[in-house]
Amino acid sequence: MFRFENPYESLWLISIALCVLLFIYLRKYSHYKTTFLGKSSTIKRLYEYTRSIRISYITTMMCVGLFFSVVALMNPQWGYHNKKVDTTSADVYIAIDLSNSMNATDVAPTRLEKAKQIAESIVQSSQGDRISLIYFAASAFMQMPLTNDYGTARMFIRSAQTNLISTQGTSISEAIRVGLRSNKTDNDGKKIMIIISDGEDHEEGIENVIQEAIDKGWIISTIGVGSVEGSMVPVEEDGRETYLFDDEGNPVSSKLNTEALKQISEKGHGKYFDATDLNINDELKTFLEKLDRKIVQSRSFSDLNSYYMYFLVPALLSFIAVFIMMYSYKNKQI
Repeated sequence: MFRFENPYESLWLISIALCVLLFIYLRKYSHYKTTFLGKSSTIKRLYEYTRSIRISYITTMMCVGLFFSVVALMNPQWGYHNKKVDTTSADVYIAIDLSNSMNATDVAPTRLEKAKQIAESIVQSSQGDRISLIYFAASAFMQMPLTNDYGTARMFIRSAQTNLISTQGTSISEAIRVGLRSNKTDNDGKKIMIIISDGEDHEEGIENVIQEAIDKGWIISTIGVGSVEGSMVPVEEDGRETYLFDDEGNPVSSKLNTEALKQISEKGHGKYFDATDLNINDELKTFLEKLDRKIVQSRSFSDLNSYYMYFLVPALLSFIAVFIMMYSYKNKQI
């Protein structure tokens, strides 16, 4: 099979052809005008005939160089060669904290909204990877199993609210367990869980769960959302917004537990990220790009061989010849 990869570049050949026709017309017209001056032998003695021939040579070589250049741009192709392409992927589990403390406003507009923005950024940076969503508070559930449907993932993330889980609290260990239960058979070490939370883990035993995940080849990273100064927790009662109070009537202040989240990421062989960092999206993208990925599909296909380089050589030689002739003619004039 033969084809030009860029056939539309052939339009340049029309321009070259028009220039050649114009040059021929001007040469004929010039010759026609000189016939009125006298005999041909007399005109040659009076007119610098060799100059005319030299201009013709230069023009011809320039047109030849342009012709081969355009053909090279069109990239003639024929013959086939086989290519093998491996498609790689990682499994990325995004666990979002939906406890009431995520409604705190110490991070604008709220901790949860900031967490959702970051989760969408992770989806955007994970093109080609499979994405899963886990929501957790005191309990956890899988909102979306592993998929490449990024549009659905973004839709679920945007609709996440703290009232989706009635049992309040924060159990990061439950989120990890849900992920482990969803992936029992695939133990090839290409899975990562990114936990987005304020770090208020009120349950024990998280170290054992992290160790189980590490033994199965998982990586666990955390993103802290909130501030160390803390903020009161807004709640809705009887259709109006108020704040959460403890049994003694004091307002509950929720603070970011940075140390707990850093320990989880350290034990999980991952990395801790601060949601308030202005470069967090770039840092997450760089982190995800370095993940160890598995080959999920190998495809072989045939591609045409390109021969544009064989036309670049005569084009280059033609332009060099034009330069030499012009330089030689200039020196003779001097």
